[in-house]
Amino acid sequence: MIADRALALPPLNAPLARELVARTRVAKLLAGYRGRPAADREAIFRVLIEVIRPYPRDLEEETELDGHKVLLRPIRPEDELAHREFFTRLKPQDVRFRLFGVVKALDHSQLACYTQIDYAREVAFIAVSSSADDGGKLGVVRAVCDPDKERAGFANAVRSDMKGRGLGAKLLDKLIRNLRSHGLGHVVGEGFACHFQKAAARSVRSRLGHRTGWPSRRRRGPSC
Repeated sequence: MIADRALALPPLNAPLARELVARTRVAKLLAGYRGRPAADREAIFRVLIEVIRPYPRDLEEETELDGHKVLLRPIRPEDELAHREFFTRLKPQDVRFRLFGVVKALDHSQLACYTQIDYAREVAFIAVSSSADDGGKLGVVRAVCDPDKERAGFANAVRSDMKGRGLGAKLLDKLIRNLRSHGLGHVVGEGFACHFQKAAARSVRSRLGHRTGWPSRRRRGPSC
């Protein structure tokens, strides 16, 4: 046996699984050695992806927005480039509300935190349009649960050119239904108390039947 290990944060996709295996010393042996055939690397990658926090495909849901089909689904690691593009289409004011400051670009480590999540304690849904005109990521909502799974902080963002069409409400409804299915009843909106976020808090209160509120500005929860 070879004392060999490599670490990576779940969940994994194909590129991340390849990179994880490549960091091991045994990776060279997978190509074959001493007359032994090469290992089926793709099979190894598939096993890693499925075993380490498999993607919850059952949470995908199709809805309509302005007559176009929109897919609401959990975020996944391969959404990193799309998330970068989504960020560039947010107005500075929207970025300030979500990230508590002036941020002009997101680096790889930040994008990895947003897209490579642990589905056991964090949930993030994105809206993806099937329309060629509105192609790409339209919005995102996420919540991070406390260890006891009784409380979660949420944050959401809708692409600036998509505001006022009801997409934020659809994403929030999707999030709330998911949290309720796990027995969670206390949700806290994160960010500055702008008009939309106050309306979102009222929606959470009416749907969950529990107290909602705005945390101290010193306590920062999830961002999008």
